[in-house]
Amino acid sequence: MNIVSKYKFLLLLITFSVTHAKNPVLNIKVLLKTAPLKENHSYVFKSENDLIFSCSEKPSEQYLFKKQISIIQQKNHLFIKNKKNKSNILRMRPVDGHISFDNNNYLGTFYIHVTDKNVEIINKLPLEDYITSVLGTEGWPGWSGETYKVLAITCRTYAIYQLQQARKKKQKYHLKPTNAHQTYFGTHSCQTIKDAVNETKGIFIAFNKKPILAMFDSCCGGITPALIHNTVNFKEAPYLARSYPCTFCKDLKIYSWHKDISLNHFKKAVLNIFPQIKSITGIQTEHDQAGIVKTLIIKDGKKTFKLDGKKIYSLFPEVKSFAFSCTKKGNSITFKGTGYGHHLGLCQWGANELVKKEWPYKKILYFYYPGTQLMKLTPREPQK
Repeated sequence: MNIVSKYKFLLLLITFSVTHAKNPVLNIKVLLKTAPLKENHSYVFKSENDLIFSCSEKPSEQYLFKKQISIIQQKNHLFIKNKKNKSNILRMRPVDGHISFDNNNYLGTFYIHVTDKNVEIINKLPLEDYITSVLGTEGWPGWSGETYKVLAITCRTYAIYQLQQARKKKQKYHLKPTNAHQTYFGTHSCQTIKDAVNETKGIFIAFNKKPILAMFDSCCGGITPALIHNTVNFKEAPYLARSYPCTFCKDLKIYSWHKDISLNHFKKAVLNIFPQIKSITGIQTEHDQAGIVKTLIIKDGKKTFKLDGKKIYSLFPEVKSFAFSCTKKGNSITFKGTGYGHHLGLCQWGANELVKKEWPYKKILYFYYPGTQLMKLTPREPQK
């Protein structure tokens, strides 16, 4: 290993403003992986252009690794080149280009945080690079640049909102790489996406001059969000309480779905919650005014067991949304539903249909998030 010359960091303070000054560089931190410290794991980081490595124990010292760093986790410690690590934060970045980790390529810097209980691997990268990557997995091949502009602004807004929430909670990371937040699997080569992100750089959706919780799903299923019972706090997020439906996705295949599963498969899943169930003799669903399942009622003879409708969504991957019916026939359970997701905010496929009708991205965003306005990230002036 060779010591690499020290370097300094320039900290840029940012704020949210309606002016159109040059965009700042805002970094996003994504929790790519977490594992209990007591477990045994091996982590490999690769780069075609070598890796610069440092640790919190001696932050002024940096080392150059030739194309690969292997980190072994065992006996409640991390080992690098067979030497026990004593630092609680490890940092690495490529000399140029990307880092390969778990079969994906990532831009930016990697941090490995070691706590008393866990090892957390976090990827820190510029917001716009993150949004470009996210659109590669949240979008759909063949979408036009205008559709990707809609999605870029939506995903950017969601990321900024979550960043702010994470800072309030003093979390080390801002987002997870799954649909718990936004799916993120590193870089891609789609130029249409890159252009859409660049052409909307720094633009986000605001309500009362603050970034909104820009929720979105693949297909809303024609649900009117304002009628949904027991969902997000509409007083805090009135822009999600859209009082009119999106009907633009209704002719698409994704709009409705149907799935049959075996009674045994269904029973095995619900027994984890209700182990006292002996036999399933019937199933009913109770819906709210919007058509979302509030409660699924499982009958066992004269006994009934009530399960929250959203729990069914998490129990069975076959269930694509919260708007569905569930019936029992013989040894089969049939789910029929509309939509793909949680039915709040932007309907991606509906937005794509609106683009075909020549709606500009601004009009589309105002349709799905009523009462909002578009703003742009700008640097804060230094205090004198």
